[in-house]
Amino acid sequence: MNQNVTTRKADILLPEVALGMNRIYPFKKAGSSGKSWYEKINLSWRFNATNRLTNVLPFEAEDGSDSIADFSSESIPIIIRNSNNGGRHSVPISTSFNLFKYITVSPSINLNEYWYLRELNWRYDTAEAALVADTMNGFSRALEYSASAGFTTRLYGTFQTKGKVRDWTGVQAVRHVLIPTVSLNYRPNFADEQFGIYQEIDLPDQANPAIRSKYQGFVFGSPGSGQNGVISFSLNNNIEMKVLDKQDSTRENATKKIPLLENLQLATSYNILADSMRLSPIRLSTRTKLFNNKVNINVQGVINPYIWQLDTSYFNTSGALVVEQTQLNRFAWNQGGGLGQLQSVRVTVGTDFRPDKKRSRESISSDLGDSENAYLEEEIQDILNNPDYYVDWTIPWRVRLNYNVNYTKQGFQEPRIVQTLRFSGDLSLSDSWKVTFNSGYDIENRKIIDQTSFGISRNLHCWVMDFDWTPFGRFQSYSVDLRVKASLLQDLKLSRRRSWFDQ
Repeated sequence: MNQNVTTRKADILLPEVALGMNRIYPFKKAGSSGKSWYEKINLSWRFNATNRLTNVLPFEAEDGSDSIADFSSESIPIIIRNSNNGGRHSVPISTSFNLFKYITVSPSINLNEYWYLRELNWRYDTAEAALVADTMNGFSRALEYSASAGFTTRLYGTFQTKGKVRDWTGVQAVRHVLIPTVSLNYRPNFADEQFGIYQEIDLPDQANPAIRSKYQGFVFGSPGSGQNGVISFSLNNNIEMKVLDKQDSTRENATKKIPLLENLQLATSYNILADSMRLSPIRLSTRTKLFNNKVNINVQGVINPYIWQLDTSYFNTSGALVVEQTQLNRFAWNQGGGLGQLQSVRVTVGTDFRPDKKRSRESISSDLGDSENAYLEEEIQDILNNPDYYVDWTIPWRVRLNYNVNYTKQGFQEPRIVQTLRFSGDLSLSDSWKVTFNSGYDIENRKIIDQTSFGISRNLHCWVMDFDWTPFGRFQSYSVDLRVKASLLQDLKLSRRRSWFDQ
């Protein structure tokens, strides 16, 4: 239940159902290795259903606003009658096989079917001079589908060092892994009349009709409008070198791998069915680690391949520059503008200070109960892969620092640069109590950011109790949560919250 104590608005999900089927391989023979492409065909199934109740009724109060009812014996039948309910089936089907030995092909089909107990019939009401929807009770369904296919391969290049270069530097080799990927995606336009999901309503004095879905505003929405025929391209690079490990005395000529670039990616897509602007912005990203993995560097950039036309520019009464411009359907490289305009850049440099101690699989298993099963192994691996998402009670203290700089520029507008320094961490007062903090400094405006928060965590063995408090700024709030420690049961919790919008 979600309730705003000030406005008395309340939303209740009752009931909420989720069913699923594990992935199956219907064409795989018993005892077979499953190497044939048809044996790799797999599918799964998910079904979600919900009934959303709200006390905001579609009747106007005296002041013209929606009326808000109390949960009483008189209003509950009306609330139930105006509930928003429905179900959705999801069936992903996929397989993979090798083409020409070195190219991996991964085709897939996604099916979604929507179930509702009513639908809308739209019309234009001349008396009201507005679009209105009549509710038609009865079972209604709609099918949505899309198809895709991915093609990927790996190219390896290795440079072996020799002679004095190897002796002086200790570098044995440098390896470059290039991973090109091409994906094809297609989804039809479900607003087309043949699907019977959307309606076209003629409006007076309007050249184009209004288009509305008969499931507009429903709990799971409706199949999307507009067809897509997208070709996506990406190019991933990984560069690492092998060097002598002088600290390893257990083996002769022991080596270790040092990543120079963990990932350097270029990606874009082209919608062949779009009317204009078919090429999407070109995205660049890279990440690496320095100083024995102590410093993380992430860089992301976006290049707009189309040019802008300046319509007019002027200074308003407050002295700010106002730019009115239009983006043209013309590529920058055809106008002498190179690859395009650098639209945004985000650079993040972060480090993590803590005692030189890493969580072992054994210590995590002990915290989670020492039982051996597939769910426990999944939980342990999730904690090892995402240590920042979990409270580590074995580390006495931890401090994280992140410097972020964001650059944005759109067409002829003035560039905007935002710099922030984020810092967070925790301190263990005992084996069961931990204090946390999260804040930052806005370098441009020279002030502490509004999202400063403090917290206290209490380890209750299988449970964890968290208290979080944001003491100042626009987003003042507090929350108390009592939850199960296992992420597989993360929805099993008790919460008490008071947010800034409840003030």
